[in-house]
Amino acid sequence: MLIFWIIAASLILITVISLIKPLLWPTQNALVSRTKSTVEIYRQQFDELEQDKSNGLLDLQQYQQAKSELEQRLLQEAEIDKADRRTGSQALPDRVVPWVLAIVIPLGAVLFYLQTGYPTAINELKQPPSSQLASGEDVPENIEQILRSLKQQLELDPQDAAGWALLARANAKLQRYDEAVQAFERAVIAAPDDPELLVDYAITLAFINNHDMTGRPEELVNKALDIDPEQIKALMLAASAAFDRQDYARAIALWQRLLQRLPADSQAAISVTEALDEALRLQEQQ
Repeated sequence: MLIFWIIAASLILITVISLIKPLLWPTQNALVSRTKSTVEIYRQQFDELEQDKSNGLLDLQQYQQAKSELEQRLLQEAEIDKADRRTGSQALPDRVVPWVLAIVIPLGAVLFYLQTGYPTAINELKQPPSSQLASGEDVPENIEQILRSLKQQLELDPQDAAGWALLARANAKLQRYDEAVQAFERAVIAAPDDPELLVDYAITLAFINNHDMTGRPEELVNKALDIDPEQIKALMLAASAAFDRQDYARAIALWQRLLQRLPADSQAAISVTEALDEALRLQEQQ
């Protein structure tokens, strides 16, 4: 856990520095290139996060939480960027705002983590992939610019799986499901053996299909389990799909395997235990 907090603090520090430096010393060139710099900074941080997971510095739950926070801060920074562009280079540096951000961002990130905890795959499936913007709301122009810039870079480097995955998840959060599906397809082509990517794609497809895992979503989840039999979200989704089609034996086996991966006193473990008990009861009635 200590390693996780060290890594999280480092990521927050990088973000804070990237925010307050141009605010303390603004230049016209910095304002013009802000969108491109934002994309590059966050892509580097996502790459570092992937490397930390590969090196075993983060377990699956820590990795998923850190990645979710990075995605949240990307949207938050886009809002800050939009406010800066209104004033441009004509405004004098505001020495108060940078230091407020230096306090608010780390504090907000820690409170966000402590409040949300571990998001289960079942909740992700039952709720819209986007909790950031309602479908009827306008998307800020600078977010549009960031996504367009990212997509343009990806067209030049179509094998950038991490970039396509980031674009897909951002579009899903904005409830742009057609664009999300297209980006997920490109990401899966570039990284066909990434179990978490396969699961996130399955969640988006299932949500579009009224939370139905039948067909392509379940195929993606099963493929993720073939690659990583202990993938937590894949186990949850596969068990839920098996239960829905009354394949209680498979649902029971998957939920039992999942319980071995969850903290015994966690809310996720309690929910899984209740579902497992129900599956056992229904199996006896068959």
